[in-house]
Amino acid sequence: MRVGPLSVCLALAVMATPAHAQIPTFTRIFVIVMENHEYGSVIGNDATPYQNRLAQQYGLATNAFAITHPSLPNYMALTGGQTFFTTSCQGCLASATSLADTIEASGRTWRAYMESMPTPCLTGDSGRYAHRHNPFVHFAGIVGDGTRCAEHVVPFTAFQSDLASSQLPNFVWITPDVCSDSHDCPLETGDTWLAGLIPAIVGSPAFANSALFLLWDEGTTSAGPGGGHVALTVVSPFTPSGFQSAHTYDHYSVLRTIEDAWGLTPLGNSANAEPLAEFFAADGAFTDDPVIAGVTPIRAAHFAELRIRVDALRARFGLQPATWGDSSVLAAPIKASHINELRTALQQAYVAAGRSAPVYTDPAIIEASSPATALQVRELRAAVRALERT
Repeated sequence: MRVGPLSVCLALAVMATPAHAQIPTFTRIFVIVMENHEYGSVIGNDATPYQNRLAQQYGLATNAFAITHPSLPNYMALTGGQTFFTTSCQGCLASATSLADTIEASGRTWRAYMESMPTPCLTGDSGRYAHRHNPFVHFAGIVGDGTRCAEHVVPFTAFQSDLASSQLPNFVWITPDVCSDSHDCPLETGDTWLAGLIPAIVGSPAFANSALFLLWDEGTTSAGPGGGHVALTVVSPFTPSGFQSAHTYDHYSVLRTIEDAWGLTPLGNSANAEPLAEFFAADGAFTDDPVIAGVTPIRAAHFAELRIRVDALRARFGLQPATWGDSSVLAAPIKASHINELRTALQQAYVAAGRSAPVYTDPAIIEASSPATALQVRELRAAVRALERT
C-alpha cells in the first residue's frame, strides 16, 4: 500500500479557526460511519480514490479524533453525547436520552439503515451485521418499544426504496456491514462501496439543503481523547470545494453540529463541543441556492450571477474581465459551453491568486451543446465561494 500526500488540489484548502457561523437548518442530515482506520491510512492513500476525491470536492477536517476504543462507545458518543460503556457489550443498554429522541421531539423523522441486518431492530450479531456498530439498539428507550424500534432501525435494503420513493426521513444514519466498512475487508472494498452509495445521495432531490458526514468510528492509535486520528469529510452544497480545517474536532463535534442545525438540546459532552460551523460559513447569496437536479430549472440568472462574481474575483487578483459568449443575455437553453467559459475564467483567477485549480466531478471538456447540469452549477458556486474567502 502506498500512502502519499493528498492531491495538490487540497492546496485550495483554508486553514482557519472556527468561524462561529450559523449552521444551516438542513432539510436532511446523513451520517455514514466506517471502521478502524487512521486518518493517514485513508487520506492520501491510493486504495481510497473515491474518498480522496470527495474530500477534494467538499470539506475535510484534518484534525478529527475518535473518543476511545473499542467501537461501541464511539457510536454511543455520536448518538448520545457519552460513551456509556467501556466494551462492545451485547445487550447492554443506556437509560439516557438519545439523538433519536431529541429529533423526534423536534417534529422531525429519523431512520437507521443497517447493512446485512436480516430483520429490523436486531440486538445481536448476524453474519456481517455487528450490533456494536448499531448504537440505536443500545438505548433502552428505543429497544424498549418494539414497534418504534422496528420502524426506525431497519435493514439497509430499505434505503434504496426510501430514496427512490422520496420517503427518506430528516435524519439518515447508515452503517455498512463489517466488510463494506473496511473492518474485515480491504480499504478498497469500503471505498468502492461508498462510491456506489454517496453519488446517488448527493445527486438526488433528497440532498437539497442537506449535509452528509462521512467519518471513521476509531483509528488504530490512542491519539486525541484516546480513539485515534480519523478522517471526517463534510459533504454539503454549503461547503466550499476543497475546504480544509486543521481545527480539533471529535465525535461530539459531529453530534453538536446536528443539534445546532435543528435547535436540539445538546446531549452530554456535546454541550461543550465545537460544532463544525466553519464548514458552512455564510457567503454571498445565490438565486435558488442550492440548485437541485430534477427540481430547480437551470436559468440564465444562475449564470449571470456567476459571471459577476467571477469577474469580481478576476479584478481582485489583477485580471481583466472575462470575454463571455452571449454577452448581453444568456441564450436558452443554458449549455455546457457556458460552464466551460466560467471554469476557464475562474481557473485563471485561481492561478492569479496562487491557488490550485478547483476539482470538478467531470474535469474533462464537456460537450458544448449539451445542457448544463445542476451539479456543474453547484460546483462552480462552491469554487467561487472558496476563492472569495481567501
